[in-house]
Amino acid sequence: MFRLVDVKALNDHVIWVKFEDGVEGEVDLSGFIARGGLFKEWGNRTFFDSVLISDDNTVKWGDSDFHELCGDSLYMKVTGISIEEYSKRSNTNLIHA
Repeated sequence: MFRLVDVKALNDHVIWVKFEDGVEGEVDLSGFIARGGLFKEWGNRTFFDSVLISDDNTVKWGDSDFHELCGDSLYMKVTGISIEEYSKRSNTNLIHA
């Protein structure tokens, strides 16, 4: 697992993340907002700006336990690698988790 070290809310429902190994990049969350439900809260700019890193290596918003994104999935999204490649790089067996 690669630990998240920084996260920032950017414009247009995009977050920027940085990992301990230096990998960094943007993740567009607007597709989630279009789905509605609990994701519609990300449409509130004040709420979206409350993004932070939790102790369990997730990105979350404020006190909400419903708005979390796994650090592993964000790493794969930023790098474009498969779960198999991620498992090799991180020495983590996510394939059979």
